[in-house]
Amino acid sequence: MLLAGWLPAAELSVKPEDLPRVPPTEPENAAATCVLRPGFHVELMAAEPLVVDPVAMCFDEDGRLYVVEMRDYSERREEKLGRIKLLEDTDGDGRYDKATVFAQDLPWPTSVTCWDGGVFVAASPEIIYFKDTDGDRVADVHAMCFTGFGELAEKLNVQALLNSLQWGPDQRIHGALGGNPGMTARLTVSYRSPTPLHTELILEGELVRTEGRKNFCAGRMLANGVVTAEAEGLFVAIDVSKFEKLLAQRERRESERK
Repeated sequence: MLLAGWLPAAELSVKPEDLPRVPPTEPENAAATCVLRPGFHVELMAAEPLVVDPVAMCFDEDGRLYVVEMRDYSERREEKLGRIKLLEDTDGDGRYDKATVFAQDLPWPTSVTCWDGGVFVAASPEIIYFKDTDGDRVADVHAMCFTGFGELAEKLNVQALLNSLQWGPDQRIHGALGGNPGMTARLTVSYRSPTPLHTELILEGELVRTEGRKNFCAGRMLANGVVTAEAEGLFVAIDVSKFEKLLAQRERRESERK
């Protein structure tokens, strides 16, 4: 006769030497920890507290740096701690020494790319355009251009968000999607540039289901000479018939969270 019994396993014990603590590297010494191919070198251009929790960045035509700070990763999305930081090198030494909060109150922002003095920011479920028009380094233009990314997901996967907005050789802004399904809606946006050669931004697309690991094209810039806007600024025209259901779903979710 064989008798079988269950014996509780002994609790694992971990000694301090099993998990040695690695002290943080000071910013000035960080470059020396990188292994590079011959002919390359690394320079420190920004560090805490000037910038925190960076996940994406983009240089503009003046050498300024827009940085996505995903401070709400990974369980604090509802607090909307994400923001865009604008870094500047004021003395020309090659290292950023001035930081301004360009835009804030963003839920899980993941990407930024420059266009016409402003930036497009990916913060699921939206792609938003921000621009500073009065020179104070803080965005006063806030315009939602796309919405719906990840809206069909019962629970968003923070590792599979809309990301990687980049200019392509076809003069379109391309991005990448993760596994969060959504119903992406297009908003027609016209922007009047303050420069003598006016440009018009046209975001092309339809109400499209986005699911799986696919690429998408967010828009393209066309030089049309004259824009349809009646005054300077960013204008959004919404096809209400396509958005009513999507917006109603979002309102219900927000009310349930409250």
